[in-house]
Amino acid sequence: MSGRIPRGLRNCNPLNIRKSGDNWVGQCGHDGSFAKFIDIRHGLRAAFRLLYTYDVRYGCNTVRTIINRWAPPEENNTSAYIKRVCDYSGLAENDVICVHNIAYREVACKLVAAMAYVELGGDYLSASIIREAWDMAFHP
Repeated sequence: MSGRIPRGLRNCNPLNIRKSGDNWVGQCGHDGSFAKFIDIRHGLRAAFRLLYTYDVRYGCNTVRTIINRWAPPEENNTSAYIKRVCDYSGLAENDVICVHNIAYREVACKLVAAMAYVELGGDYLSASIIREAWDMAFHP
């Protein structure tokens, strides 16, 4: 790395959620393209809530279907993204993840950690911060 702080960390938005009409809990603006949050936990909380929406609204509940929506092929090398997430997390691309279900908490946290690793270009987040964000998202 060149010494620069990744944009997702500067914005406290480690999964690089795009700005939208959504007003996420803890959102404090945007940088023109991506939402900004008051801290990393709130940025991760928003990511968990967005992944929950992917499941209930669009039926995206596997690594493959989630990443295909998150990083669509017309904008990304989606197959490489999926491979990197699977390699980092130890998950398989067809593993089912009920992101909001307590029984899947650790799996959901592995997924988000891996997605943050891809988005940020490195391993910047602790497992405990990711678990705290999951708790904020689903068991406040």
